[in-house]
Amino acid sequence: MTPVDVAVYVMIGLIGSFCSGLLGVGGAIVTYPLLYFVPPFVGTYAMTPNEISAVTMFQVFAATGVGMMMYRKSPWLNRAVVLSIGGGMTVGSLVGSLLSGYMPGIAIHMLYGCMALLAVVLMLKKRPGGVHESATPPAYIAFNRPLAILLAVVVGLLSGIVGAGGSFLLIPIMLGILRLPTRTAIASSLIVVFLSSIGGVIGKTAGGHVHVTLTALLMLASLLGSMLGARVGQRMNVQLLRLVLVAIILCSALNIWGELIWTWIHA
Repeated sequence: MTPVDVAVYVMIGLIGSFCSGLLGVGGAIVTYPLLYFVPPFVGTYAMTPNEISAVTMFQVFAATGVGMMMYRKSPWLNRAVVLSIGGGMTVGSLVGSLLSGYMPGIAIHMLYGCMALLAVVLMLKKRPGGVHESATPPAYIAFNRPLAILLAVVVGLLSGIVGAGGSFLLIPIMLGILRLPTRTAIASSLIVVFLSSIGGVIGKTAGGHVHVTLTALLMLASLLGSMLGARVGQRMNVQLLRLVLVAIILCSALNIWGELIWTWIHA
């Protein structure tokens, strides 16, 4: 690899992992489209969708691992949420990552685009009682555990296929369906996605699509980016966090579907 290749992939890793720590997501929602569009645009080495899904899963593992350490003492962290959703996500992610090895790249690309659009819809869904949230963590959070586990398995399965931690879909579900406080969803999701990424890493390694050099570069970049993002995220306004997350997901979805439609038109 040339120095330009290294610089491009390190920068992509930094941007994706910063968003991971900032928003409590794995970073794949940003990293996947960057890895797909940027390298070919600047003339550096371009990976296939299968390789990208494997690399992003490892990047998610590193980014959420660091981000989790930053949030581990947060008063908004909820153990019941982590255990209920984390177990289902881990199982689903392992199965999905194994299945991805038998899927064509275009199928993975389309699935990512569908998941991103669904996440935008869920994030824009109005919550009963307005958008005001308490500035202090609640003593107890009531939520539907069986539903949470079921949704976690489904999200884990889908995210395991595309190489994402799943939090770009999981957080909207936690907010729009399970009705969890925003800061609880963000703090708890980092640990949930870290657990999920363990199953995904195992499955992607078994599938044989791991690009070792690029994976190492993105994981190293994630160590710095996620720490910076987590520090900034804990000081930002909660409604601003939601708006930033919606904007990032929507831009990613539009990029993916724009590229797919362009390909179909010129096929």
